[in-house]
Amino acid sequence: MLWRVVLQNLGTGNRVMRDMKDNLNRHLYGITEKMARWKLCLSQLTGSLAMALSSLYIRHHFNGSSRERVSKEKKEISICLFNVIYRFVFLGRGDGPLHTGRV
Repeated sequence: MLWRVVLQNLGTGNRVMRDMKDNLNRHLYGITEKMARWKLCLSQLTGSLAMALSSLYIRHHFNGSSRERVSKEKKEISICLFNVIYRFVFLGRGDGPLHTGRV
């Protein structure tokens, strides 16, 4: 987990850290061109703010009954997914909802 944080933040550090990340990308993934600094900053900002902006959008545009319906649907989907995982992974049976056409 710590390495993931370090790797994610290498691109935002000083030039030495950015060069380390570019070198790592070149060796691991074969990426030879550097991303423009403004593109890197914009992508990190977009990723960081995505959850906050989504929450703000939902609070602004959806009323309470919509949230309740979505919460109920989410619970039903979670139960269905649990059943699929349980039947196919843990029991190894083919009588789950995918085989019966209930999904």
